[in-house]
Amino acid sequence: MRWGSEGLTVHVVTSETVVEVLSHLQPADVSAVSRTCRLLYQVTQLEPLWRVLYQKRWPTESPPIPTRKDWKTLYIERSLKWRLWTPQFNQDPLKGLWHLHMEGKLGPKRQTITSCGDITYNSHQEAPLSRTDMLKWLSTLNPDVVADYLTSSETTAGINKREIAEFITDPDVIERTQIATAVMKKINFGGLSIEAALRRLFRTVSMPGTGQRSGILLNMFSQTYYQENPQEDIKEQDQVYTLTWSIIVLDTDLHSPKIRRKMSVATFVNLAQQSMKLTGTHVPDRFLSDIYSNIKKQPLSKLEAVEGNQWNAGEAVSVVTNWLSKWRNNNTSSTPTDKVVKSAVCVIPPESVWQQIQDIRKNHDKAYQRWPPHVNLLYPFLPNTKFAEASVVATEALKDVQPFKVTLRRFNHFKQGKGVATVWLDPQCQGDEMIQLQRRLQNAFPICDDLSKRGGFHPHLTVGQCQSATVDQWTQPFEATWDTIEFTVDHVCMISREGFEDPFKVDHRIPLAGINN
Repeated sequence: MRWGSEGLTVHVVTSETVVEVLSHLQPADVSAVSRTCRLLYQVTQLEPLWRVLYQKRWPTESPPIPTRKDWKTLYIERSLKWRLWTPQFNQDPLKGLWHLHMEGKLGPKRQTITSCGDITYNSHQEAPLSRTDMLKWLSTLNPDVVADYLTSSETTAGINKREIAEFITDPDVIERTQIATAVMKKINFGGLSIEAALRRLFRTVSMPGTGQRSGILLNMFSQTYYQENPQEDIKEQDQVYTLTWSIIVLDTDLHSPKIRRKMSVATFVNLAQQSMKLTGTHVPDRFLSDIYSNIKKQPLSKLEAVEGNQWNAGEAVSVVTNWLSKWRNNNTSSTPTDKVVKSAVCVIPPESVWQQIQDIRKNHDKAYQRWPPHVNLLYPFLPNTKFAEASVVATEALKDVQPFKVTLRRFNHFKQGKGVATVWLDPQCQGDEMIQLQRRLQNAFPICDDLSKRGGFHPHLTVGQCQSATVDQWTQPFEATWDTIEFTVDHVCMISREGFEDPFKVDHRIPLAGINN
């Protein structure tokens, strides 16, 4: 219950939620709650509270103990069995494992004097002093035994899952031991969809605190998942890694309150396919659409709040912000400042219809020497050093856009500052084909939205500039003698120039559907 500005608010929770929360508390805290809340027995459907909690924590082990007191004793003993290891591991994972080793839980029981390689220590010694010695000791442990402790719901109750992730992604641990590999295998991703496998991963670990460690974790996950799940839709490990990042980005994008602009399914599919294309791979659109639907319905880390790790709203935002920026920009640009006015994506009519256009432009268009006749679709655009990757992205975006006819028969104008008007020819189509073409490209390159973000995209082919007050008189003689021009748009051009006064040249022609490049 909560008293707010509108009065008393009562929150109703299910019995499953109560048990889920209590199962993550220390026994002493459970006792305190049970003493102050008589309704707990009703919430747990009249079963003894400690029996319900025991069966929740250890569902495969339910010995027939008849009394409530015995269930409580069993639950407390089993829970407190690991109470020393938990805080030590959260403070220093190596020391936490050392504690388990000294208790005889990571191998043979300890002796008065124990040797680990060239390390000799006394059983009462807290831990070897140097990290080097600790790593040497760690390399002598059975990785499967350590993995059992790091993945068991019993032994990891109260463990900070980020500390587990930081430990298994530690380069020294990876270099000297097989613990990280063993942990991934113990989690068992076999037979799961990729997003279901990620959910299982994040029940054991959380995202590390740095991008480098996150990359290591997801690379290990990708390798293990690929080995355990041969599928039709995923044929290479690189696909798993790329999809893994994209799913985490999508999860953060859709469910973090710190990110306002949310991906649509079309945007996610488009960007994911472009990223796949850049790695030389491809997956079906319906495969990505299913992933989007599943993540939208249920975040990857739905139970993280109960378990004490606010992954979505907190650390995930900082960890994947840089990747999200690159993802939104199709891995071709990381910031809006990468756009340059020395490049563009445009429709250029065939030279066979240029004559009328150029006759007007050569005397009235200040850009005549620099620009060919054109209809800009994206401007400014990425620098030409990124055209190779960008052309792949654009080709994928336009692969199912059919060629269409354009007619130039009508003059129009924009009024600009200082009493100047820009006069242009209206590229008319049977429908909105030109607008849809531009939209496809902008979805592929979201940062290049300059032509549409103010009032929407207005396709035009500029022929000159004049005074706003006399624009009608200026266009009248051209309209009187104009012969209608028709041509087919079957490709778009990526153009660039070296200097600001140099003429643009065509670097790439991106074909529409059914057209050979």
